[in-house]
Amino acid sequence: MLFTVSATFSDFTAAYEQYQADGPAEALATFLLSAESVGNYRFDSRAIAAREEGHKLIHVAGEKHGLWVWHLTVPMEHEGVALYGGCLVQTDPTGPVRVASAA
Repeated sequence: MLFTVSATFSDFTAAYEQYQADGPAEALATFLLSAESVGNYRFDSRAIAAREEGHKLIHVAGEKHGLWVWHLTVPMEHEGVALYGGCLVQTDPTGPVRVASAA
């Protein structure tokens, strides 16, 4: 499925990337490990953030194809600019409609 990942940084800049992934967690991990916008952040910090314990992924229910809010549970900062979190949208119109909250 196609997912769009957005990220918000402490300096009020944002990043947007799209990934083919089996689910939202995989799309977020791919973003954290490979997006150009986070490339200057330490790789070991990004690898920890990409793991399940490194972030929270909250599904917004309501018969949507897929909308999640995410935030980091580990600090990620480069030159005084922190990565906070963002949104993740299932942008594949043929993907499943999600009724109940689930990660």
